[in-house]
Amino acid sequence: MPKTPKTKLKQPALPVPVQATGNPWEPSGTFPATVPLPNDVIITKIEGPYTERDRKLWAFLVAAVWEDLATTRIHEMRVAKINAVFEELGGDTSSGWIWDSARRLSRTIVEWTEGADGSRIKAEGISNMMNARVSKEARATGWLRFEIPALLGEVIKNPCRFSRLRLHFMIGISGKYAVTMYMLLESVANMKTPVLDVELSKLRQWLKVPEGKLNRWVDIKRRAIEPTLKQINDNPEAAGFTVTMEEIKEGRAVDRVRFIIAKSEARIIEESNYQKEPEKPEVNAAQVLSNPALHLPTSAYEQAKKAAPRLDIYELERQWREWMKDKPVPDNPSGAFVNFCKAKAKKSAEPMTDAAKRAEDEKRERARKRAEQEKHERDRAELELSIKWFEGLPDNVKKSIGYEYFEQANTVDAGFFKKKGYAYTPFLIFVKLHKWRSQSGT
Repeated sequence: MPKTPKTKLKQPALPVPVQATGNPWEPSGTFPATVPLPNDVIITKIEGPYTERDRKLWAFLVAAVWEDLATTRIHEMRVAKINAVFEELGGDTSSGWIWDSARRLSRTIVEWTEGADGSRIKAEGISNMMNARVSKEARATGWLRFEIPALLGEVIKNPCRFSRLRLHFMIGISGKYAVTMYMLLESVANMKTPVLDVELSKLRQWLKVPEGKLNRWVDIKRRAIEPTLKQINDNPEAAGFTVTMEEIKEGRAVDRVRFIIAKSEARIIEESNYQKEPEKPEVNAAQVLSNPALHLPTSAYEQAKKAAPRLDIYELERQWREWMKDKPVPDNPSGAFVNFCKAKAKKSAEPMTDAAKRAEDEKRERARKRAEQEKHERDRAELELSIKWFEGLPDNVKKSIGYEYFEQANTVDAGFFKKKGYAYTPFLIFVKLHKWRSQSGT
């Protein structure tokens, strides 16, 4: 008897190791950064204010702490550094969204079932996606302190089936349903028969389509499916696969959809290399340290921060990597980095000459002015784009936004916007917020 697509999906997944690859901090790295996430977390029950952007941030944080996921409880990362990755891939220049996303992730619950044999059918598990400090005081530090709950961490590191997500491709795609749609397609990419056959009602549930929205097949196809498929098929090397879609009708109406995945040749080669024993050729530090597959674990940054609490750890990392270029590869890169930070901290504690102090002050002042100028230029560019966006709107939409602003003008003071760091008129900021909400689908 021939097998149905549903039966085919039950076949064992291809043997791809559960390990993160590449460097999540380098979007333009030679090797793609991937993170394996359990299909339980992607497909099964998730409740809470979980947005597409939250999915991106959570996947990024898991990839960034992968090596320390089972050994370190609390992780610390500079928010500006996280946002720099997202900004390079088309995200906001402001990092405030990261704190809001961390709050939502802390309130989002995921459920799974598991059994002693790994089949996850005998016992149930429940956890929030992460815990984080998001208070005003925490935001003022510029550091995100968070943890991936231990029980959820066990599921992540030891999944029954998982999806190897292309991290930077996922961060770069846009659309209200694009990230979830990409995750669903990736969940079958490593199956022997990579086919996803799903009823429309189930697809709507997985995509978290609000009740009363996209009720017709033509709407869900146009708004949720086709934009994602286009982004994948336009860039198969980054996505790792191409996808075709078949509509399956019950009578005259479309009842279910079938997605057929085909991996890219580059991905097939990459995954075949995962199975091989890594060779250990003699290389110098410059070759190794420039390899995106090698990056310091979160614990190294935490130790470095303790060793040099008054210094910029990421600037020290840059100096350390530069210093190591022509030197032998250390047996323990993390230890070498921490010792480097200790030496720098000790040197910075030594009394400075008057000339050195003046030079340091001038350097800091130049950096401050440069940062202010760059921020000013970014704000101006953003507002110019917002003005163009506003001018292109229909007259009735312009009037609607204008009325909404004037209704709020009694309670929203112009000084409020200045406190937020803006140097432009409140109405332009109001337009900018409307533009952002329109593009993000919120």
